[in-house]
Amino acid sequence: MNLPIVCFDFDGTLVDDHGRIHPKDLALLADLEPPVDFICTTGRPLESLRVTLQKNGLFVDRPIRWPLVLQNGALIFAPGERKLGFSSFVSALQKEIITIARKSPQISFLFLSDTVVYILGEHSLGLKLARRFEFVIQPFKSEHELLPFSKVMCISDSPAELRMVADQARRMPVDGAYSMPTIFEITAKGINKASGLKKLLKQLGREDEPYFAAGDGENDLELLQQARASFAPAAAPENIKKIVLQLVDVGVDGLFEPILKTIHAFDKANANVIIG
Repeated sequence: MNLPIVCFDFDGTLVDDHGRIHPKDLALLADLEPPVDFICTTGRPLESLRVTLQKNGLFVDRPIRWPLVLQNGALIFAPGERKLGFSSFVSALQKEIITIARKSPQISFLFLSDTVVYILGEHSLGLKLARRFEFVIQPFKSEHELLPFSKVMCISDSPAELRMVADQARRMPVDGAYSMPTIFEITAKGINKASGLKKLLKQLGREDEPYFAAGDGENDLELLQQARASFAPAAAPENIKKIVLQLVDVGVDGLFEPILKTIHAFDKANANVIIG
């Protein structure tokens, strides 16, 4: 019998604004025989995720042992950081997004390949958030336009300017979502955390199993809606709070302890049904 699957968003859900993980969560994540199978589902690229985990004492000098759904579902890994899939934009669409970026010099655009993050528009907020998320960035140059990118992060502290870019993106065959009020993220059509998880579970031979999920952003919506039970931090936006089963005060007991209690209650209820 497989263990229950728990998918968790990273920034704002597991990790606080200073890149710290609650001690109770750290203990569970470091456990070589945890009570559930963890899957990290995040908008981050691999290197960024690895840096923050190592700062918290996890997976120092060793690969991440969980399956991973990265870059909002565009990049998936089996345990041990074995890459299983990478979904990039078609070239014509990517060219159109780059054109929008060049015509929006007041916004920072981060272009994510499977290994490198490039920045176009090096504004203070974009650079600040790149540092917060532990991105190693390089300037976006004309020779990079033909590289395959899977995700674009549009960053601005002007809601009106960001909304203009979001409106343009939503008229294109892409998936777009706010991960934070100041960040609008673009992936290829049909690419999101839920679709990435579905592909991952199929390759792991677990596509028919339900999962539990925790997240706090618009880019978590499909994942939360398709979960057996969904959770969000108490500080999540109102539109996320409305759709989840349970809110979690991560600062008190961490993220996972309340989720494990709910899983136990689900298992107990199912056992009673079977016995009855």
